[in-house]
Amino acid sequence: MAEDTTSLATPAAVAAHLEALNLAGIGFATKRLLGKDPRPVAGQFTMWDRQDLPSLPSLTEGFWAALAPLRTGRPQQAAAASCDLVLQGRERDPDVAATAAENCGVAGKAQFRRAPLTLDPADQTTRDLLDAVKEFWRGLGTVYDQVRTRVIEGDHARAVRLLGRASTVLEPIVARVAANAVTVAGAGTAAASVEAPEQTDVEESHVRDADVQDSRVQATNVEQERTQAMPGHQVRGALGDRTQAEQRAEAFARSQPVRDEPVVRPRPVEVLSTKPVRNHVVAPIVFLLVVAGVALFVIFSVLNGPNPLAQ
Repeated sequence: MAEDTTSLATPAAVAAHLEALNLAGIGFATKRLLGKDPRPVAGQFTMWDRQDLPSLPSLTEGFWAALAPLRTGRPQQAAAASCDLVLQGRERDPDVAATAAENCGVAGKAQFRRAPLTLDPADQTTRDLLDAVKEFWRGLGTVYDQVRTRVIEGDHARAVRLLGRASTVLEPIVARVAANAVTVAGAGTAAASVEAPEQTDVEESHVRDADVQDSRVQATNVEQERTQAMPGHQVRGALGDRTQAEQRAEAFARSQPVRDEPVVRPRPVEVLSTKPVRNHVVAPIVFLLVVAGVALFVIFSVLNGPNPLAQ
C-alpha cells in the first residue's frame, strides 16, 4: 500500500495550507473593521467616495507579494477579493462586505480540512513561515479594530496615518514571511532534483547545488534588507501561537487612544424679556391735559374772584 504523502510539508502542501490561513485571516481582519454593524463603516466609505478622498492604504499588498515564491498569494475566491476592497475602504455595500467576511471564514475552515499539514520536527523554516503568517493576520486584526473608530468618526486623515504607522510595525513580520517563503520554495526545488532519475553527471549536480545555495543566499538577503525578525515567548491565540511581534503590534494600536476633541458651540444670545417694548403714547397727552386743566382753573379763579379795586 502506497504511503499517503499529501499532508507532508512539500511546497505545494504548504501553499495549500497557507491559503487556508489567509482565508481565515482576511475574514478575521475584515470583521474587525466592520464590527457588529457594518452600516456605519460602509456609509462612511460612501461619503469619502463622494468627497473624492483616496482609498485607504493597503496593508496586504506587500504580504501577498512575500508569498509569491510559493506560487500563492491572495486566495482566488471572490470573497477574498471583496474583503481586500473592504480593507481599502472601496466596498460601500454593507451586506456585500459582511457576507464576504463570513464566506472567507467558512472557506478557511473547509480549506483546513482539505489541506492538513504534517511538519517534520526538524523543519523549523516551514514552522517559522506559518507562525509569521499567523502573526501578520493577528496584528492586522488589532490594527483594523482601531481603524474602525476613526472611520466611524469620519476622520480620513487619522485613519490613513494609523495605517501608515501599522505598516511600519508589521514590516518585520512581512520580511520573515518573504525570507521563509524563498527558503521553503528552494528546499522543495532541491528535493525534486534529488529524486530525479538523471543524476549521474557531476557538473549537473554542482549546478543544482549552486541553485540551492543561491536560494538560501536570496532568503538571507531578503531578511537582511528588512528588519530582523522579532522572536519572543509564545502564547496560544485564535490563529495559533502569539509572539512578541504581535504583542508589539497590539501595543502600538492600543497606544493610539481615541480622544474626543471638545466642540466649541456659540453661546446663545441672552434675552432678558421676550415682551415687546411698550409704546407710551398716552402719557404725554394726559400730562398736557392736566397742565391745561390747572392753568384754566387758575385763570377762572382769578377772573371770578372778588375785585379788590372795586371796594
